[in-house]
Amino acid sequence: MAEFEMDPSVIRPQVEACTNPDSGGKWCYGWYLTGAAATDKYCYSNYAHQTKTHKSSVNIANVTVSSGWVSKGSTSNAHRTTGAAYTCKTYYATK
Repeated sequence: MAEFEMDPSVIRPQVEACTNPDSGGKWCYGWYLTGAAATDKYCYSNYAHQTKTHKSSVNIANVTVSSGWVSKGSTSNAHRTTGAAYTCKTYYATK
């Protein structure tokens, strides 16, 4: 499992980050502000792996949302929107 925590003090939208982790596949994660007054934060974690069962998850405002395990060759998607002040934590895992 990998974890990435984004700095909550930054109030501008974040550029999407994508990486190719040692476990293989491609993991894209991040957050951006949304809503009419940009007062909500959309936190997401998407992971694609061609040869392993995998999942992605996010935790924001003490609530974790998981994609659940998905089959190889598919992309797992997890996301949650809540208040802009909360810290977005993103994860992925393989088995």
